[in-house]
This record gives sequence, C-alpha cells and structure tokens, in this order.
Amino acid sequence: MQLNLTIIRAQAGCETAFKQVYETFSATTLSYLSQLGVQRQDLDDVQQHIWLSVYKQLHTLSSPYAFKRWLLRIAHHSAYKKLKEPKEVEITEELMASLTLIDEHLDSEYSLDMLEVLPRHFREVIYLFYWLDLSCAEIGMICNLPTNTVKSRLFHARNKLADSAHIKHLKQERSHDEPTQSVTATN
Repeated sequence: MQLNLTIIRAQAGCETAFKQVYETFSATTLSYLSQLGVQRQDLDDVQQHIWLSVYKQLHTLSSPYAFKRWLLRIAHHSAYKKLKEPKEVEITEELMASLTLIDEHLDSEYSLDMLEVLPRHFREVIYLFYWLDLSCAEIGMICNLPTNTVKSRLFHARNKLADSAHIKHLKQERSHDEPTQSVTATN
C-alpha cells in the first residue's frame, strides 16, 4: 500500500517519491537486464534509458498496482532494442558473481547459474516466473507473447533444466563409480 502511494506521489511530480521508486526497483531491472543477456558494459546505459523512459512516461501509468509489470515491459523493450536480435550469450563466472550480489534479496531454492544452459527466450520466462513471481499473463504482457506461448516456454525450459540436471547427475555418478587404479611396486 505504501509503495502504491509513493508511485502516485511520483506521478504527481514528487522527485523524492520518484527516487524512492527508483531505489526500490533499480536492482530488479538491473537483474532482469542481466538475465536477458545485456552485456556488462551496456547495463548502465540500458538502465539509464529505462529510468529516463519511466520518468517521462510515469504520468501515463493508469494504476500504481500495474507499475512493476509496466516497468518490466519498458525494460524488456529497452533490452531487446539494445540486443537487436536474439543470440546465445555466454554467461561468465564474473557475470554470475555480479548477479549473485544483485539478487541476494531473492529467496529461491534455485540458483541463477542453472539458467546458463537455456536460450535467452527460455531464461527470460523462467526468471520472470520464478524469481520475480509474475503470472503467465503478466509475463505475456511484458514479453508481448500470448499466455499459452509463455506456458509452453516454461514447460520446455523446465524440461531442458531437468535434462541438464539429470546429465550432470549421471556424469557425477560415473566419476564416482570409476575404479581408481593403484600402482604397486614389484621387486
């Protein structure tokens, strides 16, 4: 309720309220941009573009309850504008370390490094669904996709993650099952 009042005050032009909104949601947009594969060197530029758009368009927001979805839609469009085309993005250990710092506030039994095996379009819906707790309908609005496409991507992403976890588990089992050869000296 307090956040909604702050958003309304920001819509009315209160710069202190806008700063509070920014402080509340900037880590969320930064983390989302990282999940979409925006390169580290471009994060600040895209983040600035997002918040400039929010500042200029905040008066068009019809309901403060829809702010998070509206913000993520702007972030989605800004990120894809920067990326131009979907492509596979290498997730480095350095990037994962920065995401871990950004996402310390997220409470989940899953870790973000699980997502590195997924293509961007799967990673995005998994992230929005599990880490940001958005519904399929909200994700569809953000990504400009039909709800059934979101559900399909979630289904396929879960299967890819399950296959990946299963393969990793099998590899670990094999490494433990292989007998170690001991060398004995003969005189």
